[in-house]
Amino acid sequence: MNGGGVARLRDKLPDKLLNELPNDGSGPDLFRFPNASAFASNLALCPDREITGGKVALTRTRKLKSRAALALRLGAQALHHSATYFGDFFRSMRGKLGTPQAITATAHKLARIVYHMFRTGKAYDETVFAKKEQVHRARMEAKLKSQAKALASHSCRPQHRHPPD
Repeated sequence: MNGGGVARLRDKLPDKLLNELPNDGSGPDLFRFPNASAFASNLALCPDREITGGKVALTRTRKLKSRAALALRLGAQALHHSATYFGDFFRSMRGKLGTPQAITATAHKLARIVYHMFRTGKAYDETVFAKKEQVHRARMEAKLKSQAKALASHSCRPQHRHPPD
């Protein structure tokens, strides 16, 4: 990875994020959340399903004015042109879901990483996502090679031309 994504986010987020996270005086108190999903849900970065009659009537993200969630959403939106794993993830989600949902999905992923960093006290490790990025690139290269092969076999077929009358 080329220093983008969470590495850049790490420099900008602490000011906004640390001030908005639950604080016990000595630092962020994330132990009140049992897991990363509960933390992301508290920031309203998870879908909220309304069920009526045993069926899902509506799925949307809760409206919540949280500066921490806003900081994560801005960080996710900044990954739009990033040539990293998170940039690829954002663009993939944007293609599947649309831009607003992709921002929320990427912010959710970033919230899980932030939770893990503060909860365990470990620094962010890019090698995990570097491995995923290598696997993704290998998959994309294989896909492009097969498409090129199919295109070459299609364009090399002899075309039957009839002489003009």
